[in-house]
Amino acid sequence: MRSFFAIVALLLVGIACDKEEAFTCKVVDSEATNITQTSATLEATINASDFGKVERVGFMVGDDFYKAELGRVFSVVVDGLKPNTEYEYLAFVNAAGDTWTKGDTVRTLKENEEP
Repeated sequence: MRSFFAIVALLLVGIACDKEEAFTCKVVDSEATNITQTSATLEATINASDFGKVERVGFMVGDDFYKAELGRVFSVVVDGLKPNTEYEYLAFVNAAGDTWTKGDTVRTLKENEEP
């Protein structure tokens, strides 16, 4: 009887070890830095339960897509912006067949304004 319980326990442990955890992902932070009259650096941070499933990260500014290098923290420099203009941007991560986003805004400096 003792060996029966041992076999059942081993089977249950094996089943528990084979159970795949649900993938979770979130853009937890997003900010604009190094803002000038015509450019800004956009940076975001993501948390993912399995970074091996992260396929692509980047930003959308208007209709323009800026791909970033994969990483927990990723950033891009956006050039060609107009002075004293507010832009909406979206940090995103594509992973495990789904997309997570976080939106924010950045305003470029006025023409005579110092960074």
